[in-house]
Amino acid sequence: MLSIAVPLELTSDRFTEVVHPSAKVWIHHPELQDPSELDAEVVGWLTLAYAHAG
Repeated sequence: MLSIAVPLELTSDRFTEVVHPSAKVWIHHPELQDPSELDAEVVGWLTLAYAHAG
């Protein structure tokens, strides 16, 4: 499982769980079973998270 924290709610059928633990953070949990699942969509989420990591 991967945890991606960003300041907005993302939508994807790939998330097994999305939590909103504080006013400015949404944590999204996609479950990746194989390296081939690390595609452009996942890279986009990680890029977004990195940009907002402060």
